[in-house]
Amino acid sequence: MFDEKIGIIGLGVVGRATLTGFRCFGYDVWGYDKNSSKTECDELEEADIYFICTPEQEVEKVVSELQTREGLIVVRSTTPPGTITELQQKFGIHICHNPEFLRERNALDDFMFPNKIVIGECCRKHGDILASLYEHFNAPIIRVTPTISEMIKIVTNAWLYTQIEFWNEVKEKCEALGIPPQVVANAVTMDPRISNYGSKMTGNKPGGKCLPKDFKYWKNIGFT
Repeated sequence: MFDEKIGIIGLGVVGRATLTGFRCFGYDVWGYDKNSSKTECDELEEADIYFICTPEQEVEKVVSELQTREGLIVVRSTTPPGTITELQQKFGIHICHNPEFLRERNALDDFMFPNKIVIGECCRKHGDILASLYEHFNAPIIRVTPTISEMIKIVTNAWLYTQIEFWNEVKEKCEALGIPPQVVANAVTMDPRISNYGSKMTGNKPGGKCLPKDFKYWKNIGFT
């Protein structure tokens, strides 16, 4: 049984699901948010592992506040590839990346029953700690570098964005030809090679806080 204390910083969709999920496994967890209506404690308490679940633009500030503490810092926030490595070099500390793959409306279920767990480990020692934390989850654990972990998250969201946009284009073309787009989509997605994700959302632009932002990251990788 993992008996270390866990701190969750940032209690939005990701942070709240992470906090609640770990508690369901009996872990000792506290949650902090700068929003007084969300937070469970008035200040950052001590922990063996700190999960940062804030918006990306707040990650560096939180890392700076934690840099003198003993616990392992783990970023759950989506960050552009190379960010975690840069933060490690800037602050001279160990930082891991543990991306989330949660849908906003099903965040807790997705946390409890993941299809994979990605650990972007700064070193073997801290990767082992995170692997131990997730040993009760019935999902494959993928251990890579933080930059690969960041890339896995960005590519995932970029692909989801692309599928939604593609099916929107199908809708536009079908309607221009007087063809019912859903009939086309239903037939096309019978092919096991073709995902139906986005085929029933036609007419809706990719939304949420992540997909448009991460697709923009994807488009800019290698060109900045």
